[in-house]
Amino acid sequence: MLTYVLEFTEVDLHITSDQIAQFLNELEIRSLQFDFEDEGNKLILSVHQDNHKLKLQFKQIGETYKLRCKQLRFADQVFAELFQDMVTRLRGHAVMKLIGPDSTVVHQIQFGEAIRITQVNGNRRKILLDRAESVTIESVMEAFQMYEVEERIPLLRVEVDEELSRLAEMLAENNPVEIEASKKRLKELRREMLILEM
Repeated sequence: MLTYVLEFTEVDLHITSDQIAQFLNELEIRSLQFDFEDEGNKLILSVHQDNHKLKLQFKQIGETYKLRCKQLRFADQVFAELFQDMVTRLRGHAVMKLIGPDSTVVHQIQFGEAIRITQVNGNRRKILLDRAESVTIESVMEAFQMYEVEERIPLLRVEVDEELSRLAEMLAENNPVEIEASKKRLKELRREMLILEM
């Protein structure tokens, strides 16, 4: 059992079938109990944690699968560490929150690296790390290495459409927190599009 709660939100993770097989192997090595279903264009991984299961759904988009969960809360430390490692290795995007009894530490992760770390104690916020976001030669090269441009751009357009639909739903529900999260995600997608279309 964790002494803190580990939560991931705004997860954007693309994974190949070989990488999923490797992740399942890591779960077996760590003796975690799980169920795995392959429904063709959708993969469902349910990992047993204490008295409940954490379900990860991956939807096939082209040659890769995209994690479809917007919020994940971990009760098992081993599984939490494996998932965090996977986000880093696969150069994914996410907001990771370590929620402790006295404070919360928020990590904003892009391309598998923390770009901003903030510690929150009640009303007080302390920025522990803040990297300026900019389009650099390194980020352009990373984008090209992550996906072949011809394959990634159509997938990116699909993701933008999905996020715009999500934003429309949140506007209809008048949910300001989710509206801001959706706007932020759209900015990230726009940035990636700019990089790929250079």
